[in-house]
Amino acid sequence: MMTRVLSISLMGLTGALCVVCLWQWQREAAGAGRERRLVMEQRGEREAAERQGAALEACGREVARLEAALEEERQRGAAAEAAARRQGEAEEGLAAQLRRALGERDGLARQLNERTRAYNELAEKYRQGK
Repeated sequence: MMTRVLSISLMGLTGALCVVCLWQWQREAAGAGRERRLVMEQRGEREAAERQGAALEACGREVARLEAALEEERQRGAAAEAAARRQGEAEEGLAAQLRRALGERDGLARQLNERTRAYNELAEKYRQGK
């Protein structure tokens, strides 16, 4: 009878050990599944971070390119303003020369009209004297 009790106890303990092993196996399997999901999430997040880093780097390069283009356009604008200022000064100089030339022309035209009048008067005197 004792051997029978020991056998039954041994079988019960073996069954309990099997239940514990089964429970441990299920727990490990569930943990491994969670671990795989976490590893996949981590890999996805790392890849997303790398993509975002690359996008950020590309944006930085684009900003640098646009800043360089802006500076170039500012320099062109400054050069165009300087050229326009020089052209305006040249136009003012030419306008002043034109005014002087017109004044000289008007003066010469007055002198010509006075001399023509004087010659006409002289010619009239000469005709009357004949």
